[in-house]
Amino acid sequence: QIQTDYTAYISTFVNLTRRLDEKKFKRESQSFEQSLAFSQEAYQTVKYGIYLLQKWTSNIVEMEAWKTRHPCPDELEARIVLVRDANLVDVKFKHDGSEERRLQPELVRLLNDGKKNTATRFKKGDKVMVKRGGDANSPARAYEMAVRYNFSSEELTTLVDCISMIKSVSTLMARAEHQVAPWLRLYMHHRIQQLAQGDLVPALHRAHKHKRQFKASLLNLRRLIADWNNGQERDDDYENYSRQNKETREGVKAMKHPIR
Repeated sequence: QIQTDYTAYISTFVNLTRRLDEKKFKRESQSFEQSLAFSQEAYQTVKYGIYLLQKWTSNIVEMEAWKTRHPCPDELEARIVLVRDANLVDVKFKHDGSEERRLQPELVRLLNDGKKNTATRFKKGDKVMVKRGGDANSPARAYEMAVRYNFSSEELTTLVDCISMIKSVSTLMARAEHQVAPWLRLYMHHRIQQLAQGDLVPALHRAHKHKRQFKASLLNLRRLIADWNNGQERDDDYENYSRQNKETREGVKAMKHPIR
């Protein structure tokens, strides 16, 4: 699923960067609606990319946490698949089917056998216990048992691929920052003005009509974030608001504000 999401998003974002190259950012009120539509598309694309990065990173953190909580045991059961020269053996582990090659004989003992191993005692098919963790006296052994020796080859491949995809997407987004940032600022500024000059109007109207105490709090919030044309605050918009008006029946659209 991660690979599928990665491939689809890379294609989408590259297409966006090409359109950003063609469409120069301009603060013109005549084309504000078209610019707003494009800025919303850019915002949604970037937002989804950040969501994917967060999701993939969380998956890695969760996996690492689980591995740390469940460290590799001191020994793992396996079966010998090949006895090599120079006292080396190849084994296949029982728990996940992975294989490890050219193990030193001192790291392997026959199952339920406490005697010292010799190369002549091993043969193909023997059930053995394989010591894990490298140097038992190493100060890093706890970490190695939790991470280094706690991944199968398939898990390591998946982990490396996931990290590579995270770095690839984040690098691609960082390189396009100077292109997409003005469009993101345009969209986010408009969304804030939509809240201040549009979404709050019905609530202010009801508070004004019924003389609610929270009207002052709503007005303070609006004054904090509103960006008015010519710097002049309006107070007639919520006083004259009506749900019966066709233009405001489905909500007040805040389109008359400075373009930032």
